[in-house]
Amino acid sequence: KARVEKNNTQNKETLLSQDSIFSVDYYIGLIPNDNVEIDSLNEKRNDAYFRLGSIYKDQFEEFQISNDRLFELLENNPSENLIPPTKYFIYKNFLSLNIPSKAKEFKEDIILNHGNSKYAQILLDPNAASKEKQNSSEIYQNLYLDFNNQRYSEVIEKCDRYILDFNGEPIVTKFEFLKALAIARVYGFKEYKKALSFIKLNYSSTSEGKEAERILDEVLPLVKNDKFVSKNLSNNYKIVYQFDSSSSSINKQTNELKKYIDNVDYLDLTVSEDFYNNIITFVVVHGLKSYDGSLGLAERLENSIDIQAKSFFVISTENYKTIQIHKNLDKFEK
Repeated sequence: KARVEKNNTQNKETLLSQDSIFSVDYYIGLIPNDNVEIDSLNEKRNDAYFRLGSIYKDQFEEFQISNDRLFELLENNPSENLIPPTKYFIYKNFLSLNIPSKAKEFKEDIILNHGNSKYAQILLDPNAASKEKQNSSEIYQNLYLDFNNQRYSEVIEKCDRYILDFNGEPIVTKFEFLKALAIARVYGFKEYKKALSFIKLNYSSTSEGKEAERILDEVLPLVKNDKFVSKNLSNNYKIVYQFDSSSSSINKQTNELKKYIDNVDYLDLTVSEDFYNNIITFVVVHGLKSYDGSLGLAERLENSIDIQAKSFFVISTENYKTIQIHKNLDKFEK
């Protein structure tokens, strides 16, 4: 019996050492060993150091702490596009710390090793900063036009670039906020909430930070519910035609629908092309007053014009708003 108990104890110890969360092997197994994953973690860490350095410099005026983070960044093999702004921030911090010899060292480094960067141009030409400010305003206006034209993924990509390019300048918060709005259109409620929380945390003293806080506190609670209401509990409906976003038939379908409904005098209908996500685009007939009437019009449309959509469905305005806010089309029963 004693031998059996001893064997059981040894077996338990073996299982504990191999399988439990108290095992060294368990924690070793959590260490990333894939190069792509490791590179991604390094990139996120470096981005965090850069943002912290910027925040300590611009918002808290903690110039030494800012430099500590920025020096850590330079020691961790940052991507090439992070190096010039990091050195420029260190240069500015040394000026604020009244250490001109160190500031001069980094100024010469930037001009010598990063001569094609905007930071070298600013250091060589005092008027370059004001030109850069004017240029950033024009860039923002053009990017806002892209947003209004539903080029949301492009807006997110460009905002990321311009946030880095103009880091330390007031217009960065505008790029961050526009990026958050584009994220809402592409990824929905949860990612939008994360983006707003980031702005609130990191730019709390700016108008965009205060607006992010207002939306988080007052607006998002009103639309957080992702449940659908009964299809008959509305007086406003839409016919939604679903297309692959890459389809060449979207504009043609929109024009054919507009042409048809222009002749439906007894209804006040409109047609739009609506972004859903990077894969799906909707062509939508708006302004219908009943579910059955919407189905009836959809049937007449199929018999009257060439419907080229992959599929269509009728949805209340309330439920359409829900699928656009929460990107949960897959949960909607058509």
